[in-house]
Amino acid sequence: MIPVVQITLSQCNIIELFSQNKPVELRVDATDQQNDVKLFLYNLARKYADRHFQWNDLEQSLETEFNLEKNSLDGKLKELQGPLMLSKGAYEAAIQKEKIVDSNFDKLIKEFPILKATKDELKQLTTDFEVILKQGEEVQKRLGDELRSIWGDSAIIPQIKERAEAWQKIVDKYLGKVELLRDVSRFSGDFGTFAKLREAYESLLAIKGLTIMNIKNKFLDPDVLGYADINMNASYTLQDGSVHICEIQLHLSSIRIVKEEVHVHYETIRTTIPRLVKNVTPEVSKQIQQFAIGRLRCSQVETALATLVEKAGGVFLHARLLMEQMEEMDAKSPGWKFDFSDLQHLSSSVYSHYDETLKRIFPLKTSATLRNKGGLFMSLICAAEEPLLSTSMEKIMGEEDFEIVKGKLSLLFPTDSGGYITITHKSVVDFLTGFGGEASNNKSDKRTCLISSDMMKSANVKLCQYCLEVVGLTKSESVPPANTEGQKRLNSFVWKRIAKLCQLCFKAVGPVENEGVFSANTEERKTLNTYAWKHLVIHACKGG
Repeated sequence: MIPVVQITLSQCNIIELFSQNKPVELRVDATDQQNDVKLFLYNLARKYADRHFQWNDLEQSLETEFNLEKNSLDGKLKELQGPLMLSKGAYEAAIQKEKIVDSNFDKLIKEFPILKATKDELKQLTTDFEVILKQGEEVQKRLGDELRSIWGDSAIIPQIKERAEAWQKIVDKYLGKVELLRDVSRFSGDFGTFAKLREAYESLLAIKGLTIMNIKNKFLDPDVLGYADINMNASYTLQDGSVHICEIQLHLSSIRIVKEEVHVHYETIRTTIPRLVKNVTPEVSKQIQQFAIGRLRCSQVETALATLVEKAGGVFLHARLLMEQMEEMDAKSPGWKFDFSDLQHLSSSVYSHYDETLKRIFPLKTSATLRNKGGLFMSLICAAEEPLLSTSMEKIMGEEDFEIVKGKLSLLFPTDSGGYITITHKSVVDFLTGFGGEASNNKSDKRTCLISSDMMKSANVKLCQYCLEVVGLTKSESVPPANTEGQKRLNSFVWKRIAKLCQLCFKAVGPVENEGVFSANTEERKTLNTYAWKHLVIHACKGG
């Protein structure tokens, strides 16, 4: 595992550090740097997120996430306000009592370490459900024994999550992504004071093979229902050297008592949600229930953080632009806090950055020829189903044109160590082609170098032609040209070639007449063949 440096709010001001530096690189991929970006955004969320929960925000999220009819949930979830307030009030009363008893309570909470892992880190290293269950059993036994010896009666070591329950969670919450299941193996500790809870946390750091990956301090930001604990994900190294991610929770005794008392309110909310959402299948109803409960069991800060992380996409510059936009809003309206609606519009400053960047690359005096070459380069990237190898782009564009353009656009489209042309962030494509990645035909759209639908169609034709060439089906007959008449003939041409491909696939293994289809004696050739086989028909359809 990559070592992680823990940072507390009292040790440094993350936002201040970022404000003093202008980032040189747009994107970072190293795990520790990605964690820094997430930690920076977490502090933004804590500073500017509206902590007041609104049911209509959840309703809009459900309608968007599950493609429900717009306003179909309008006001329906407010029926659950009563049990929510009863739950929240009980937890708040318990926490207030803790503050009265312990004058250092707030200080200890703020000093608790912050640790934010990326989504990619918080995945099991296998997608085999049976392996994850087996690993969980070993972790539960070995780590459970250690925690009992360290924490004594404060340790709560349940059985691993039952198979049926685990699989249902994969289906309903994680939509079939087995690797996202992180609580097959789970542990808890029950402590009388926050000071003892902190000591328990420190004891975890000394356990061999255990690495704390992610920390949610719900005492700092209780969830929507009011509940608070320290919730952690940790990796544990097994005897065979494999690694399994488990869940560890640290509780205050007084909060656990309240949790049992208010469980009736939680159950009311959980069982009522499916009844309020009409005209969906039982499977989707369960997924909606999981999504809504997941939102209620998160703090408003964590929910806001998830959106900010998605918008920034690991790009330091984007994180900084988000901060600058929030600071501007706060300057106009002191005390400003963003809500769900505000979050949906926070990317506008990023689009302005792209616009300014492209104006510097292609100033007004740029020749039409160079603009067209740049437009072709960008349209090919936007149309490609996967990142293209630089050698592929060179082949499609021609060596001379490719060399002229690639350096100019490397800021937005860098080439990685594997030779693939990448994008700094998915919003670059949205900016170039229109919202949602759809090419625009709006002639009034004056954004620099906008990629039109005609340019996208032409790019798909060129990619289709290239795929045909890669799999060896253009040696004896030339591909129709990419003009209007050629585009009409292209589909017919491609489908004839697809028939030929099928015939070749059904032949017995051995020498074939057209070696181009199977010739893959280098890694690059294998990559080209894979792309061509997967996406040839897609480019043909989009280019026709």
